[in-house]
Amino acid sequence: ANVNACNYVGDLDPNPNIFSPGLKFTRYNVGVSAMARLKPRFSLRANLSYGRIKGDDAENAGYDEKSDIFRRMRNLSFKSPVVEFKLDGVFDLFENRQHFRKRPDYIPYVFGGLAYFYMNPKGEQTDASGKGNGNWVALQPLQTEGGSYSRHQIAIPFGVGFKYKVSKLLDVS
Repeated sequence: ANVNACNYVGDLDPNPNIFSPGLKFTRYNVGVSAMARLKPRFSLRANLSYGRIKGDDAENAGYDEKSDIFRRMRNLSFKSPVVEFKLDGVFDLFENRQHFRKRPDYIPYVFGGLAYFYMNPKGEQTDASGKGNGNWVALQPLQTEGGSYSRHQIAIPFGVGFKYKVSKLLDVS
């Protein structure tokens, strides 16, 4: 089982770069994983997860700054579920020829693979004053990005990680 944090980084974020996502918009991400060791250092891992993301100009624009006047006028917001299936290869930097219960206490690793994910971004309708009315509308059929896009996408996950053996049957990574 996985419990993670899920966040959006983009033009509706307080400062759109990967180092400053809006923490107040951080949501849960839960999932299940299965891993099969094929060689002493190489494993295949499959993961199915569900999370939610959100972005909002009204909550992120700095109302005391002149630079954010266009974000205040634009007043865009969205929310979306994200369902992902991922398959990746995991290469452990320390070899493990032992049974799982006798694995090393800690293992740094690198991984890379392929993922499919589904999203359905929705925006809240607003009244004349710009306040949301609680009615959420799917954005993809409206072609809000100026063109057609699919709710079904492919991603290439890769990275580095660190596993720590908490007990004979449980790792934290």
